[in-house]
Amino acid sequence: MAKSATHKGCCQICGQEQKLPGGRLSKHGYTVRWGFFAGTCPGSGHEPFEQSKHLIEGAIVSAIKRIEDLSANAAQLQLPATEPQATCRVYRDRAQCTFGEKPGYASASGRIERRAPRQGQRFVVIAQDGREYYIHSVGYQDTELDVATHHNRQHAKELLQRAEQLRAYVDWQRDRIKDWEPQPLRPL
Repeated sequence: MAKSATHKGCCQICGQEQKLPGGRLSKHGYTVRWGFFAGTCPGSGHEPFEQSKHLIEGAIVSAIKRIEDLSANAAQLQLPATEPQATCRVYRDRAQCTFGEKPGYASASGRIERRAPRQGQRFVVIAQDGREYYIHSVGYQDTELDVATHHNRQHAKELLQRAEQLRAYVDWQRDRIKDWEPQPLRPL
């Protein structure tokens, strides 16, 4: 039988305040949309920030590694394409979605090919699962390589934005632990 929480504290990883059944953070950072837990925060089940900071150094190291990977990938994507391969923002309508996907904008990686024009769009990206999505091109005389270069550069911007968000996370975590001392838990 689960122990009832009497106090609350902040997660070391995400900073959110949670109940502490049995002195550990309750499960959080998830969705139960499909009837099961998905995406639980790695800080779940650990001591709160008020009592420990042992998870934070690992989170900082992991974030820095991810920043380096994203930056290196973005640098490669900013070069002119040598093959008609790209990651593109596409719009998936309900008919193009598979189980568990929601209609709307998403990323699709795959081969760029010219097609008969549809609503002004002359190129598709053929995703790795075989689905095809019409995509925008910049100019009327674009080739598959031009379109791949354009979309890869757009994707590189997204990766650099993610890297910037991770830098802010690293700064936030470093600031949290700078003068850290154990603190009392807050009663419910």
